[in-house]
Amino acid sequence: MRDWNFGSNGIAALNGQWEFYWAQLLIPAQIADMQDQERPRHWIGLPQAWNGQEIDGERISGMGYATFHLQVQLAPSSRVLAVELPMIRTAYRMWINGQFVANGGRVGQDRDTSVPVNYPQLVLFPQAGAEKLDIVMQVSNFDHRYGGIENELLLGEAKQMVSHHDWLMGVDMLLVGSLLLMGFYNLGLFLIRMKEKSPLYLGLFCLLVGVRAMLVGEGAMFKLFPRLNWVTSIRMEYVCFYLGTAAALVFCYSLYRKETSRTIVQITLFSCAVFTAATLLAPPWIFTSMLMIYQWLNAAVCVSLIITLMRAFAAKREGALLILSGVIIYMILAAIDAAEYDRWIGFRGLSPWGLFCVIFLASFVISMKSVQAFASVETLSRELRDLNMRLEYRIKERTTELEQSNLTLAKTNEDLARLETSRRHLLSNISHDLGTPMTLIQGYVEALIDRVVVGTEQQDKYLKLILSRIMGLNRLIADLFQLSKLEARQIDFYMQELTIKQFIAYFSERYVVEVHNAGLQFEFLPSTTAPPEDSDKAMMIDMNRMDQVFTNLVHNAIKHTSAGGLIQVLLQEDERTLMIKVQDTGSGIEPDDLPYVFDRFYKKDKSRNSAAGGSGLGLAIAKEIVEFHGGSIWAESLSGQGALICLELPLKEAAPKDTQSLGNPS
Repeated sequence: MRDWNFGSNGIAALNGQWEFYWAQLLIPAQIADMQDQERPRHWIGLPQAWNGQEIDGERISGMGYATFHLQVQLAPSSRVLAVELPMIRTAYRMWINGQFVANGGRVGQDRDTSVPVNYPQLVLFPQAGAEKLDIVMQVSNFDHRYGGIENELLLGEAKQMVSHHDWLMGVDMLLVGSLLLMGFYNLGLFLIRMKEKSPLYLGLFCLLVGVRAMLVGEGAMFKLFPRLNWVTSIRMEYVCFYLGTAAALVFCYSLYRKETSRTIVQITLFSCAVFTAATLLAPPWIFTSMLMIYQWLNAAVCVSLIITLMRAFAAKREGALLILSGVIIYMILAAIDAAEYDRWIGFRGLSPWGLFCVIFLASFVISMKSVQAFASVETLSRELRDLNMRLEYRIKERTTELEQSNLTLAKTNEDLARLETSRRHLLSNISHDLGTPMTLIQGYVEALIDRVVVGTEQQDKYLKLILSRIMGLNRLIADLFQLSKLEARQIDFYMQELTIKQFIAYFSERYVVEVHNAGLQFEFLPSTTAPPEDSDKAMMIDMNRMDQVFTNLVHNAIKHTSAGGLIQVLLQEDERTLMIKVQDTGSGIEPDDLPYVFDRFYKKDKSRNSAAGGSGLGLAIAKEIVEFHGGSIWAESLSGQGALICLELPLKEAAPKDTQSLGNPS
């Protein structure tokens, strides 16, 4: 390699003929002493295992020990060089230019004195201007079916070798990380929906392949766990390989149960169990020799998988084509690895990438099925939600209709009850209050017929009395019908918004003339410090009906107040109501009569003589009108101290001024 430039030619592989000293563990000094001796030399072409090499007419096995020697001629340089040592079966020591530089495990001449360790490492050493590299390696193997240096040694400048080693390690970790990530992802899918087993088998397959990938190649597992025992690591590698085959077949069976032979699945699972048990119980040199048998079984399983996937593809099963493509790629790369393992070709480390391709496509199929399942669930959930919403809406609509019907029915029942009550009251009142006037009219008429009254003047007097009684009866009947209609809510009310200011403007002067004509004084004033006319409150009232109420109250006050007395209308406002008080200085109401003043036909004169005027229905009518407005009315008085009638009307916020209008009551 005198003409080799590492800067331009790159890293060199130390492939070719090495001196081979079988059953000898020589150090550099011993080899130097033997160089000038005339003796037959044995050569071995690396990289390859020493299995099958012919030494002194005999072919050697993989068990034993030997020394390798190589001299490399280089151009002088002061740069630091490095050698990348691959996985060497299964223990070694290395010298460069007589200087001990590296070892793996413990080299021995039998199984008891040797300790196997099998992981790659990078050895840096200074060239120091030397034009020759004298490389000596002692290798012993008593634990694996193959012995020696199976993979190529690489030589280059330290910077190149470190970069190359880091790149290989990065690729390995990328592969391992991807496999483990897909494994945990599929296990997560299984935990979400345990009824579906295929993600479980695929997840286990991913984890098994990922762990095995950490044990081969650049030996990432040994970087994470430097003290990992070689025997444990080789057992883990083989167990992952066996169980991975079983997991792959069971995964395929879970996806395409009709197309997969159950017998093949059972045979494969039994074989995997046997080989796994042998790996865990037997020594390495035995179970490593069994791998060739299992490789043929693995090939048969792959053929079975291809047939299953082809059947599934023919049956148009979901994802069959993608998984079939991945399995074919894996079989090609696995065949290359198997050929390399048996020293047929020189490529290596391709089967993990084939498995990655299979796993990626299988995970894609599982994810696609999960997405479709989630999409179906979302569609069903949306349809169910829409159905529930429609159902809730229909139930709510029907409930509203029923409530409205119930309200209508309740209102109808209430109206009917009022009508029935009003009818009974009307009949009772008519029979009660019409009895006396009708008896008097009957007596007057009989007196005229019997000629008891004979004078013209006397007859005119009796006729005027009869006419007066008839007019009183007409007024009474009109009031009774009005009260009955009010109680039955059969009178229409014209409700309009009226501010307190408008209320005062309308009612403050309306009764002044009538009160003054009766020889009484009249005052209309608020009883609060803030003038009600400045209020922003309003009320909804029927002007005509409310005028009827106040007319009745004022006329009652005039009737029971002596000349020179005083009638006051007081206003008092709070946040929700307007209180109106009509107070006089008349005779007042007896305490025993207060609970009954708003009853039908109430009069201080218990004789109910209509000649005194009034039907006794005025306050009852006023009460019905006030209660229709949502208000209340009551009386407060002491005998001899005047009467006080109070009523409250509900208030609300007044509408904007441009929308307020005051109707003219008829």
